Amino acid sequence: MKKTASLFISFLLVIMLAGCAAPATNSVVLDDYRDLPWQSSRSFSSETSTYKVTDYVLGADGKTAITDDDSYLKFTLTQSKLNTGTEDAPVEITVLNLKTDFMISYKGSTEKSEIHSESTFKRDGLYAISTVKEVVTPSASYYFEADYDKGEAKYATTKEQFQNGETRTLTFTPGNYIDNEIIYYYIRAMKGLTDTMASSSTFSQEFAVVNWFECFNKYQSFHKGELVTSEMAVTSVKSLSSQDYWENVKVEDPDILLGFDDEFKLTENNELKSHYVAIMLTENGRTKGQPFYAYYAQGAYKGGENIRCRNILTKMVTYYSRGEDLQKEPPEFNNAIEFVLSDFESK
Repeated sequence: MKKTASLFISFLLVIMLAGCAAPATNSVVLDDYRDLPWQSSRSFSSETSTYKVTDYVLGADGKTAITDDDSYLKFTLTQSKLNTGTEDAPVEITVLNLKTDFMISYKGSTEKSEIHSESTFKRDGLYAISTVKEVVTPSASYYFEADYDKGEAKYATTKEQFQNGETRTLTFTPGNYIDNEIIYYYIRAMKGLTDTMASSSTFSQEFAVVNWFECFNKYQSFHKGELVTSEMAVTSVKSLSSQDYWENVKVEDPDILLGFDDEFKLTENNELKSHYVAIMLTENGRTKGQPFYAYYAQGAYKGGENIRCRNILTKMVTYYSRGEDLQKEPPEFNNAIEFVLSDFESK
């Protein structure tokens, strides 16, 4: 089953929503940099989360999987030191690096689509330092490198063209930006979400991200010479199954449940109690477009001595459809893509 490039890129993985907004200053309060959800009360080295990816066709009789079982998404988060000064005056800071590997293939087709990216960002504030990303689909691709400290981004249609110097360049004012590649970890580190987990209440937060795919296309930043950010909002939503702001997410590997307290898991069903949120584009204070849904585990994961991870992302869901169905009122969605936690490891 072959997907067109425009359709494929519009619903993949990261929040690639349409719209245009002026650059905004984030007012988000994050957990203290010494007590982030993935390194609470310990010396953090790395964390890896793997997800099974399934594309479903939606119908009156339910949903039918059309992807092969080898489709997956993997986030690998590591911590290191980076010299941001000069040789004569070195300034070493602690940084985080998020590596994303994604592959999706469809039944009856030998073609597959892949995404690989690496984003480096500051531990304090989670502000972007650099991002490199490559997207390859059966019918289109792109490659870019962005240096936030330098204030420069370059992109090309393929990595080979990029390496041959066939690039377009955008210069922008260096500053504190949040890169779209880390959006799930940014939300995970919000103090509002952490407080919600502890109190079983709700939260709502607005923020802004740099979405380079939109800068290449919708915003036409590389033609207009202006970097544009997307204004976003994340808010608690009620689950249809529980009528509360949480849902029991069935994970792929029951061993993941071993590190959680009994009150946060249903071992007979391989389920984890997870807070349910919608991530949306906003414009002029109003939400716009189809939300992307994410589920964060309640309770801490204790995988070993001094290992305690909070707010683990257990599931993501997005919907997409053909253009003519999106024009209907209300819009109709033909497919849903689910990303379900299949493996987790922290060191």
